[in-house]
Amino acid sequence: MKFPMNARQLLFIPPLAIGIGVFLWMNNANKDQTATSIPEQAQAVRVVEIAKRSFIPEISGFGRLEAVQSWSAIAQVEGRASYLDPATAVGKLVPEDSKLIGIDSRNYEIALDRAKANRDSAQAALDELDTTQSNNRATLKLEQEVKSLLQSDLDRQIELKSRGSASQTTVDTARRSLLAQQKVILGIENTLRLVPAQKASLEASIAARDVEIEEAQRSLDNTVITAPFTGLVTEKDIAKDQYMRVGDKMLTLEDISASEVVAEFQPYVLGQLFRSIARLDLQELLVMGEEIDVFDRISELDLKASIRLPDDEGLVIWPAKLVRFNGTADGTTGALGMAVRIETPYKPDPINRRPPLSNGTFVKVTLSARNPLEAIRIPRSAVHTSSDGKTFVYVMDSDSRLATKEIVVGPALDSMIVIREGLNVGDSVVISEPIPAVIGSLLDPVKS
Repeated sequence: MKFPMNARQLLFIPPLAIGIGVFLWMNNANKDQTATSIPEQAQAVRVVEIAKRSFIPEISGFGRLEAVQSWSAIAQVEGRASYLDPATAVGKLVPEDSKLIGIDSRNYEIALDRAKANRDSAQAALDELDTTQSNNRATLKLEQEVKSLLQSDLDRQIELKSRGSASQTTVDTARRSLLAQQKVILGIENTLRLVPAQKASLEASIAARDVEIEEAQRSLDNTVITAPFTGLVTEKDIAKDQYMRVGDKMLTLEDISASEVVAEFQPYVLGQLFRSIARLDLQELLVMGEEIDVFDRISELDLKASIRLPDDEGLVIWPAKLVRFNGTADGTTGALGMAVRIETPYKPDPINRRPPLSNGTFVKVTLSARNPLEAIRIPRSAVHTSSDGKTFVYVMDSDSRLATKEIVVGPALDSMIVIREGLNVGDSVVISEPIPAVIGSLLDPVKS
């Protein structure tokens, strides 16, 4: 049977429709099979269960150990070093008040004897003046009595002349005798008037001689150099019989009774420690430094200080004491200095297995709270900040799905940070980064 031309052109449609139907049926079957055969995948994350735990806030800084005091023997007199203690070798310990150096003292002994002799001479002159003054006063008294007699004789001669019983010559002779006596008295009085000035001059001379004696004695004393404290010889610039001039440096001692180290801490780190113990604001303290004693406020924290070697991992610890706060920041690093002191660093402690600690050693200084604190702390890496500036953490809810919680953070020390608000005991905080961080996604927790 033959079809018209137009009808034959439509014969391909039924097979095409059947093919499309079969394709759609197979595609829907595959989708149903996929939907029913692939379960939801859980993302593996590390979580930590929140609990309040005890911890001791502490920070560490570094610095070099230095002697609390050092002393240099400087020659104050010149001369030959006639004595030198063998114990003055570099690295040797010398006890307090021990004689270290002796400079030839003979010239200074002679100078002292000369000054004493000059003083004795001035004192003898003063004693002689006192005796002369006493004698002149006695002589003056006698001469005044003679004057009285001569005055009476003159008066009598004048009376006799008025009666015609004496001549004018007799009267003139009596008058000359009286005038001569007055001259004698005037000479004695003038001599006595000079005594105070002469005495003052001699007393000044004695005072000058006393100064000379003191200077000579000081010079003589300075020929002997003794140790002002028990110390370690760190420098030596003298040899026996060497001629020393004034100002020459001979040796240097460092006190071994105590040493200090000024450890450097970044202001942020110090501030975190202060905040964790007493919520003390370091920046506020520094601003108020002119009105309050900053170190007094820091001392109220009762910080515990210790010293250890940087690579010792805390096997040997020396107890120390916080003694000073350097409030001026280092111009290069911006760090603030905290000075701690250690007593008798050179003395070994076999009971605690502490070896001697030498000045100049680079050490690690740890400052910490004296008593443990309780707080919720999590790793700092678990804290995130949203685009609107809010602080949050990822948590795992009761259905093991990803959620978030806003938090209020406290001080951060080392790798941990204190959480003041937002988390409760028993919460599960995600401490690894969920990738991708899809809220509500299923989690496979690995507890840390």
